[in-house]
Amino acid sequence: MKNKKMVSALVLSSFLGFSNTTSASDKIVGGVRVTDRTETPYMVSLSGSCGGSIISNQWVLTAAHCAGYFSDVKGGILNLKEQGVTFRIKRVIKHPKYNRTTMSNDFALVELAEKIDFNKTKLAPVKLASETFESEGHQGAGTDATVYGFGNIGENRDNYKEDLNKVVVPIVSNEEANRPGSYDGAIDETMIAAGYAGGGKDSCQGDSGGPLVVFDHENSPVQIGVVSWGEGCAAPNKYGIYSKVSAGFDWIKKTISTR
Repeated sequence: MKNKKMVSALVLSSFLGFSNTTSASDKIVGGVRVTDRTETPYMVSLSGSCGGSIISNQWVLTAAHCAGYFSDVKGGILNLKEQGVTFRIKRVIKHPKYNRTTMSNDFALVELAEKIDFNKTKLAPVKLASETFESEGHQGAGTDATVYGFGNIGENRDNYKEDLNKVVVPIVSNEEANRPGSYDGAIDETMIAAGYAGGGKDSCQGDSGGPLVVFDHENSPVQIGVVSWGEGCAAPNKYGIYSKVSAGFDWIKKTISTR
């Protein structure tokens, strides 16, 4: 197993017995560059090492396995070289049931030291998928979802331009992702899989913590996943695995409303 940051790929591989030895420096695969700044006003970079999403004026959602690898949050950018708007971090809170061995509940909340002025910065929060949203069928198997990240553009192909990229991938049922030859039972109820059986399009290392979104009836983005892990990048039958936002929704809302 390989998480989608920049380190610990081989260590995590040993936890589930995977033997993948691909370099841990890959990110969005098979995607295109984001050119409209208003498309992702919620997207942030965490010190260039992970992605994240603004969910309120003082909170960012990312992956728990990213914790310890970033020192600031930068939004309002389509390229890592841009100045954007940088925010200091007050603290990072991992999901209490996060398991770094299985990658279950791979969620973390980043509290900012200051509130975001949405009018001034042109940033905005993204909607989060609740259990109701899931039960209404908005993220069922076959639904197209879009993942965003500043990562590499293929296996061992560095994103030297440092652009924000995106790729559209269909959601895959956990039953399909758990088949022998895919993840053989490693996908649990806190995860959602997306990608193609033939590979070719995926998120990858460096995209960790970034958002996987679908669009609701108003064409507004709703975040259904957080980039978490996967074996290889865009390999056949090795779908991208995301932390399922609806599974962490209650914890997220409770945490940001009581701090």
